[in-house]
Amino acid sequence: MTTPGGAIAARLRAVTRSRTAAVTSLVTTAAIALAIVAASVPAGSARLSESAAATAEPPARLADLGTLAALPAPAPPSPPSRPTDADVAAAREFALDRQGTVSFAVTSTRGFVRGHERTRTAPSASIVKAPLLIAALREVGDDPLPADLEALLEPMIRASDNAAAVAVHARIGDAAIVRLADRAQLSRLDTAAGLFETRVAASDLARLFVNLHELLPSRHRGEAEALLAGVVPWQRWGLPAALPGRVVMFKGGWRQDIVHQAGVVLVGERRVGIAVLTTGNPSQAYGRATVEGVARRLLGRVPRDDSG
Repeated sequence: MTTPGGAIAARLRAVTRSRTAAVTSLVTTAAIALAIVAASVPAGSARLSESAAATAEPPARLADLGTLAALPAPAPPSPPSRPTDADVAAAREFALDRQGTVSFAVTSTRGFVRGHERTRTAPSASIVKAPLLIAALREVGDDPLPADLEALLEPMIRASDNAAAVAVHARIGDAAIVRLADRAQLSRLDTAAGLFETRVAASDLARLFVNLHELLPSRHRGEAEALLAGVVPWQRWGLPAALPGRVVMFKGGWRQDIVHQAGVVLVGERRVGIAVLTTGNPSQAYGRATVEGVARRLLGRVPRDDSG
């Protein structure tokens, strides 16, 4: 039976094979073209004088011309990678039309962050459990994961258990989160007000998730990614609902008028980090619809009658 972690690993291996095949194809095509050009040059042509070279007619090589004509035509340009600037503009227009305050950020492994009010900070609520997970595993490094810590991490991420998060935080402290923030360049993360009041920005969370693979210790990477991909069904709103069928690793945070979510999505051969923070929502359902609406406009399909 394939586990979520195994499915993610298989998907990443498929991406690597695709890239290798593409490079091999390009090298083979270039080698054929160079061989044909070399064959069309007479053996003594390098010794021709400048005047003779100016008047000499190249020999007819109809077979070579036919071979060149048979080479595949250049592939048409690929469509722009999503999210495009138009996608970001559509998400921004949607966000501005929603009640409360909405900020979002999106970035890929290329590192350029786009969005709307992306550096605005808000109380984290449970979304702080994502950096808490990464910080805890970085403290362990490549040593074996202690059984008591492992028993806390699963409910903290999959079911967003607050007691488990408090226990993990008591074990590693703010210092481990600050070390992660420094390493991942989370410049606006601030733990001063307490765990669930940690100030977070959409830009920082999108950057954290897009670099998730590199930030996690190699020994525990698969376990962490499986947890973030295996959130319980009743918490799979927002990104997973907007992007069905995609590999999504994510964490949400919510309470009262706050609804947040951040994650990483595999888009073709790229990883795309997304974070949506909302405050002042009239209801939890409204906030979740806002997160989903932003994600659909950035990376999904928007039905014609969609209103968020």
